[in-house]
Amino acid sequence: MLRRASAYKLSGADGENRSVAFCYIQACHDLEAMRAYVNKYRDQPKTARSYAKEVERFLLWSVVVRGKAEK
Repeated sequence: MLRRASAYKLSGADGENRSVAFCYIQACHDLEAMRAYVNKYRDQPKTARSYAKEVERFLLWSVVVRGKAEK
């Protein structure tokens, strides 16, 4: 889960919602942001696993079905 790397154009690194000047988290692209989100729940394994599953489903839908960056 969350181990795959998407093509740069689909990574969200240059997305319209990406701010270079002000960032809440240290993530260069959306996959890193998703990993950071799931990692917040590492001390709750069942929750982390459930969130990781749903994030992966959203990510796959976004890239495969919509052909959009994960912004």
